[in-house]
Amino acid sequence: MNRLDELQRQIEMAALIYEFPEKYSENDLASLFLTSESTIRRDVKALRDMGIRVFSRKQAYRVEMNLSEINSLVTTYLAFAKNETIKNLPLILEKFVNKTISFFVNTVKAIRDKHVMEIEYRSAKTDKLQWRTITPVAFYNAGKTHYLIAIHQDVPKMFTIERIGQFRFTKQPSPVKEIPSVNELFKDSWGSFTGGKIVKVRLRFSDDHEQYMSDKFWIENQETRHTDEGFEITLHVKLSNEFIAWVMGWGDAVEVLEPDELKTAIVKKANAITKKYN
Repeated sequence: MNRLDELQRQIEMAALIYEFPEKYSENDLASLFLTSESTIRRDVKALRDMGIRVFSRKQAYRVEMNLSEINSLVTTYLAFAKNETIKNLPLILEKFVNKTISFFVNTVKAIRDKHVMEIEYRSAKTDKLQWRTITPVAFYNAGKTHYLIAIHQDVPKMFTIERIGQFRFTKQPSPVKEIPSVNELFKDSWGSFTGGKIVKVRLRFSDDHEQYMSDKFWIENQETRHTDEGFEITLHVKLSNEFIAWVMGWGDAVEVLEPDELKTAIVKKANAITKKYN
C-alpha cells in the first residue's frame, strides 16, 4: 500500500471516529479497514502528527478537531477524487513551462515552513514587472482562476499566478509573526478579494426568494428574519465591487435597507449602465 492509500485510510478513520466517538476499538478499526491493529496504531500516531487530537478511553477512540483541521482533512480527501481543476493552468504552463510543478510544490513547502519567497510580478495598474518579497499563505481557487495569497509589506494580497514572471525560493524565515489562515482572511469578504471596509448591510428580498435565501450559507455572521414586508438578511461584510455586483444581480427582487453608501454605489453604477446603452 502506498503513502496516498495510507493517508486516505487515515482520513476515513478520523471521519468514522469523529462521527462515532468512543465506539470503535483498535480491533474494531482493524476489522473495518482490513488491516492490523499495529497499522491502526500507526495511523493514530500519523493523525496526531497532523495535529488531530486523538484520545483513547476504555480502548475506544474519539477525536477533537477545530474548523481549520476539519477543513484540512476534507480538502485533502477531496483531492483523491481528482475533481479539482486549475482552469488557468494553460496560461501558467505557457509561462513557467517545465518549472510549473516545481512552482506549486516549492510554494507549498514555503507555506508549510513559513519561509519567504521572491516573485517578479507584473502590476495590473502599471503593466511593469517588479520583484517583491512575499510570505505565501495559500493557493486560492476562485473558480475560473487560482490565485496565490501572500503577505506583502504586512498586507494580505492576492497575486494572479500568470502575472508572475520569475520566482525564487529562499530558506529565509518569514518576518510575519502571525500568519493568518485563509478562513481568517476571508471571514468578512464576499467572493475572491479580501479588501474593502466592513459595513452592516440589511437587505429585504421578496417572499418568493425566502426559501432559497434562508437555505444558503452566505457569510459567517448572517442573520435572517421574516417580516410583513418580506424576507430580511443582515450581514457584516466588506463592501467590495463583488458584493455590489451580487446585490445588483437580484434586480428588483431585493431592496437595500442599509447602508446608504451601498444604495449610492448601486445607483451610480446603474446610472452609468443606463447612460451607456441609451
